[in-house]
Amino acid sequence: MLSMQQHGSPLRLLFSDHALHVYNRIHQFLAFIGTARVKLELIRFPRSRLQPSLLHRVMLLKMRLLHAIRTIQTHLLHRILANMSVQVDTELAQAQTIEEICDIHKRFLVQVGHRCLFGEQTQLLLSAVRKLAGLAGEFEGALLFLDHESLIPNKAFGHIEKQLQESVKLMYRCATSTTPKLPHWVAVAGDLEPLLVSSPSQRYSHCLFP
Repeated sequence: MLSMQQHGSPLRLLFSDHALHVYNRIHQFLAFIGTARVKLELIRFPRSRLQPSLLHRVMLLKMRLLHAIRTIQTHLLHRILANMSVQVDTELAQAQTIEEICDIHKRFLVQVGHRCLFGEQTQLLLSAVRKLAGLAGEFEGALLFLDHESLIPNKAFGHIEKQLQESVKLMYRCATSTTPKLPHWVAVAGDLEPLLVSSPSQRYSHCLFP
């Protein structure tokens, strides 16, 4: 958690309480997405009493989730934060006064906050992204029932698959209807479109747990 104790420091002109709040939210958001990715990457499938067909479907579902979360993380790190950092560095290099530096920083905070979905108009899209990333934890929990001779695995993983598709649909709907537009997030939803059962793409267009 970022904080600043020196209230009389000139850096306070840039790093106000609001600025620190925005940066902390960004770090927390990235940590949440990153934790979900690592959680899935560390999952291994030991020998199980389950039929190979069910185990294969579970492994495919893991890869779908991992693809979605990696896509979101790459978007945040490279399409948003890295690109915006290069842009703001260029503007700061041309600034002549402290007022210009403060104005550039304020604009950066507004833009990065909007693109990281912290505004009021993007809360539904943010919830869809967080819901999708949260499926990593549900998947990990569902693995506890893999060796049980029951219908629990099919139900649990079927629910996760359905939530994944609903999250992707909601992401696309929100990204295309938000004002101002969010072309970066529209691109992310487009990249995830093959995960949908109704997708015209044949890469993933079948239901694993009907």
